[in-house]
Amino acid sequence: RRRSSDLGILNKIGLTTYPHPKLVLVSPLRRALMTATELFLKNDPPPRFVALEALREKRTGFAADERSSVDILEGEFPHVDFSDLHVERPEILPGESNAAVRARCKSFFEGDFPTFQDDSVALVTHKGWLRELRRSLKERVDAGDLHTDFDMNDWDQTLYKNAEVRVAKIGWDSNKMTSLVSRSVENALGSIVGDRLRHLLEERLGVDNENHMKKTLSTPELSSFAKEPFVMHQSLPPMKRT
Repeated sequence: RRRSSDLGILNKIGLTTYPHPKLVLVSPLRRALMTATELFLKNDPPPRFVALEALREKRTGFAADERSSVDILEGEFPHVDFSDLHVERPEILPGESNAAVRARCKSFFEGDFPTFQDDSVALVTHKGWLRELRRSLKERVDAGDLHTDFDMNDWDQTLYKNAEVRVAKIGWDSNKMTSLVSRSVENALGSIVGDRLRHLLEERLGVDNENHMKKTLSTPELSSFAKEPFVMHQSLPPMKRT
């Protein structure tokens, strides 16, 4: 966990075409709750926060992967809705296997997640959970059931960093995920910068040929121009999930 002031996450998200989340779905483990609170509670207006048992880390049996009682968590994080933790369901037992975590991820995306109607949603969860989510998505890609724009062949070698933030746009068809576009915040921001630079070049240099544009953007003379500050006002269309 790192302070959001160090990450500059909210400022970076604000410069992309991705809106700030209206809903934050978060693991009930304290480190995830603290990260979600640090990143998003100061938004104006603040989003809804909902803790979900389905998002918790693999239950290894180690103390670090156990959660506190609901009463304690509700006292520490009064802005979070913990009602899901009061629902009776089969307990996630210590010694949970990777396959069991993967089944949990799959069940969440096929069952609970599509029921949330918010256009922009943040998921705050854990490295092990995300690794198994990636594996479940790869199975769908291999079956031709899901389209993605990133390489998933090295799913087992993908290690998410502490407080890493990615943005994604998900396509849905009758509550079924059909496509996934995923970017790091830095890459999402970089694509916006590139589009803006092209627009500025067209205005200032009268460049309208695509091949000439690519050559112009790659020239060393434009290195200082690329650092020119600018303010973007982006009109955001409705989005399914973020």
